Amino acid sequence: MATPGTPDDCRGSRLESDDCADSHLEGPVPVAAHDCLCPLPRWPVCQQAVSDGHDRPQRIARQPRLPTFQSMPADHPTETDASPANHQQSSANHQQSQANHQQLHPSLEQLHDRLEQLEADSKRNAAPKPKPLNPRGHLKRVMTDLADSPAVRRLDDWDVERLESLAAEYETPLYVMGLDRVKENYTRFSEAFPDADVMYAAKAHTGKAVLEAVLEAGGTIECAAWGELQRSIDAGADPNNLQYTAVNPPAHDLDYAAELGADNPGLTITIGALDTLERLKERDYDGRIAIRINPGIGTGHHEKVATGADAKFGIPYERVPEVADRVREEFDLVGIHAHAGSGVLTDDLEDHCRAIERVGEMARRVGDDELEFVDVGGGYGVPYREDEQPLDLEKTSDMVRDAVGDLEAQLKLEPGRYIVADAGLILTTVNTIKEAPDTTVVGVDASLSTLIRPAMFGSYHPMLNVSAPDREPIEATVGGPVCTSADVFAHDRPIAEPEREDVLAIGNAGSYGYELANQFHSQPRPAEIALEDGEARVARRRETLEDVTRLEE
Repeated sequence: MATPGTPDDCRGSRLESDDCADSHLEGPVPVAAHDCLCPLPRWPVCQQAVSDGHDRPQRIARQPRLPTFQSMPADHPTETDASPANHQQSSANHQQSQANHQQLHPSLEQLHDRLEQLEADSKRNAAPKPKPLNPRGHLKRVMTDLADSPAVRRLDDWDVERLESLAAEYETPLYVMGLDRVKENYTRFSEAFPDADVMYAAKAHTGKAVLEAVLEAGGTIECAAWGELQRSIDAGADPNNLQYTAVNPPAHDLDYAAELGADNPGLTITIGALDTLERLKERDYDGRIAIRINPGIGTGHHEKVATGADAKFGIPYERVPEVADRVREEFDLVGIHAHAGSGVLTDDLEDHCRAIERVGEMARRVGDDELEFVDVGGGYGVPYREDEQPLDLEKTSDMVRDAVGDLEAQLKLEPGRYIVADAGLILTTVNTIKEAPDTTVVGVDASLSTLIRPAMFGSYHPMLNVSAPDREPIEATVGGPVCTSADVFAHDRPIAEPEREDVLAIGNAGSYGYELANQFHSQPRPAEIALEDGEARVARRRETLEDVTRLEE
């Protein structure tokens, strides 16, 4: 490297027409040792840049253009003109010349001081840095706050006055998500499994605000489709930390995942069929693979989510060792994965852990000392009914660890519902009260297009009259405007007697709520409000009819 302050710093580069205003100059620029110019004329070299080894020294403030000297005028004193007056004038001219030279050619020390001043000014004037997505300090703060965080957030725990004001400001139907609660739930779960990798299952709620909250709490993300991968990246996730669980993946999904993995070798793709392996090979993917096994045992709140016993999901149990050998030949086998079901509470843990036990056994059969992780999936639930108890996380942790057994590989889990379910609710306005022989029908502006879980799974969601929670309750059947008998949120449910224009809240809508919302009956999807640190903001605007029809031709 050239020594700062020598002509070698400047490398005598040839100038191009757009390099500087002195574009009429051609050829190497001659410089004296004390000038120390960078390849572009009149730009002093930053000594720090030279010492750091940059190919092109960094520019600092542009210096004034040097004057172009012509031939000396006739009255200019010369060395042969030695009269006292001329000598005095010559001395004055020399001193002025030195002053001009120092102004036009500051020393390296002066330039370095000036550069430090410019950098300090730049830092003062710079825009604030964005909040980091995985700050460990913030994770510590969230953990401290857990002392005041209940194991479950009941509908009665929400501030009804705040909810009514949100309904008035943003209209209904309206989704409300508490991001602080999302972070608390993730932290509580991860504390129960301190040496495990706790990945949030994005399919429960893939909203950007929620993904950002999970990342801020220190989480990683498991995705089930290419869109979830992209949205996680958009929210700030490192693609090298993502895991893609491919279930009968469409061609576009595999194209995207293979390309993403080529640029981000930390991406893990979980396969549940040999065909998926072949299709990845066709796309020149040879990266990280996890094998999803079918443990033959399903658990959960409904037969439609008991995936552990469904042939659709995973490699048949006894074929896994064979598939593992196949994967090791052409890919990087990093893990074993299974998911038994969804909505598991404390009373369901025994069946759930029987499936996990089989996962641990298979991991040892294929060589857990050669695996990076054993992923036992998610499915951990929250109580929807008022008399149900929250999941006992301490007991869950003990039972899961006992079931999976001794492993050389790291344990992974994928909670989704547990993280976001009780962080969200729906606000809906009563528009109809109708007395019927056997019940009171309460019509609201939300429908199965807003929340489809009651129609799809027969799911129970708690309800609260936000406008008048202290009125005497009546048994009411609450339904929406969709033309089907399935569009009912509650049958003969005791609710503080509703009146027209009252606002009702439907609880535990944070998971598989907005994710399954649709536009049936050409109903635009509702807005979603995010609550964080006491502030409310629009996370998703309300759709319009133009949004519903914009893809039509």
